[in-house]
Amino acid sequence: MACRLCDKAYQHQQEVYVHTETPAHAEIINDLLWTENEENFLPHGLISEETEAPIVIGYQQEVDSEAPILINLDLQVPLFFSQFHRVIEIVPRDDEQRRLVREHYRFYKERGYPVNTHEIKQNPFRK
Repeated sequence: MACRLCDKAYQHQQEVYVHTETPAHAEIINDLLWTENEENFLPHGLISEETEAPIVIGYQQEVDSEAPILINLDLQVPLFFSQFHRVIEIVPRDDEQRRLVREHYRFYKERGYPVNTHEIKQNPFRK
């Protein structure tokens, strides 16, 4: 889902920072973005490589990004979330992870951030 969201943002000429929990997780997302869209390459790179691509993947606790969109794949709300115009959290099927994302939802809401939810159904014809 994160790769699909990156693709959509890129198609709308929006830069994205994908925040992961660990360097290994960042590498997995990096690899997945190479194969997400067979028709169009999604320019991306790891923050550790100091890339200037429109899609940046990282795991650091401090980020200096001018991207308007943050996709948070960490189990915690990153301290720097407020520097982004939009924060996207993906609600997984796993009950424990779902509980954590709901806590994130309450965290944002209690601080006065507008929160919208979107139900996105997985396309059964997509790999």
